[in-house]
Amino acid sequence: MDSTTPASPEQVTRPVPLWVKFGLFALGNAVFFGLLLLGAVPVPQHELSIWDVVLLLILFVAPFGPLIIIHECGHLIAGVLVGFRFQLIVFGPVQITRTIRGVRIERNRIKPLRGAGVSCPPESEHHLLRNMAIFIAGGPVVTLLVGLVGMVFVARHLWHQELPFDEAILLVATTYLALILTIMALIPTHVEGMASDGDHLITLLKGGSGAA
Repeated sequence: MDSTTPASPEQVTRPVPLWVKFGLFALGNAVFFGLLLLGAVPVPQHELSIWDVVLLLILFVAPFGPLIIIHECGHLIAGVLVGFRFQLIVFGPVQITRTIRGVRIERNRIKPLRGAGVSCPPESEHHLLRNMAIFIAGGPVVTLLVGLVGMVFVARHLWHQELPFDEAILLVATTYLALILTIMALIPTHVEGMASDGDHLITLLKGGSGAA
């Protein structure tokens, strides 16, 4: 969820401690599951067996990986649109790198990017701060769009009980995770010298008044 630009030593933001960020994530999950089990989330009425609970957990976790990929592709697309040069993108153990011989797929060896990340260096300083802000915002914006589209489908199908239980859970989980990942990405944090999208955006906004 974090862009690959290292945190500057002159950071003007005061990052939120990482334990607070993941504490909020855990709290959000607890509230969501509580509402789900209490019947407050509009999914089809279904008497849960132990296997249904296992299926629920699997379906809840399943969208996480694809959403991370979508998030990083949002950064990549935004970077390309503002003229940045694609350098590499990481999804877990997989690293896709641009070389002089073309695109190379290999095992990820970049320690700070054990989860996911994308690097698109700018090729020009023209409108640099603005373009950097667009590049960094690309990930959260795309993830937010997925969540908003999911909310439309939830409102359209679930209130009318039009989907079977497993599809309903997958839709609700995708929508929920997309929205909470957007929030998580926008919370300013530093991890091993890497800054979150929110931290970068705040830094750019505070220092970007002179952007051309």
